[in-house]
Amino acid sequence: MPPRTRVAAAGGLLLKRLALDGAGLTLLPRWMCAEELAAGTRVDLFPAYDVTATEFDATVSVVYPSRSFLPAKVRVFVDHLAELFKNGPPWESAPRQGGGGRPGITRK
Repeated sequence: MPPRTRVAAAGGLLLKRLALDGAGLTLLPRWMCAEELAAGTRVDLFPAYDVTATEFDATVSVVYPSRSFLPAKVRVFVDHLAELFKNGPPWESAPRQGGGGRPGITRK
């Protein structure tokens, strides 16, 4: 069934704000709504479904102009990200509401 939309937005922050203000449902990445899910103020409507652009739970890409000269601050940042994500996405450390998948946010 195709959705009937009243609002279309390309930005996740705007979609989140609209959902939080009661304008309807939205599909957002888990990291963007992990706090609300952990607090129980929103629930995952479709925990059995996983929507992702990759086969990984979390993907972080770092783009920089050259490998021949990598500033120390970039190397430190990349190493920090690798450490941060080595056990999976940091936002997944909070308990999930209703299982896996990506959230459709609604009020509980």
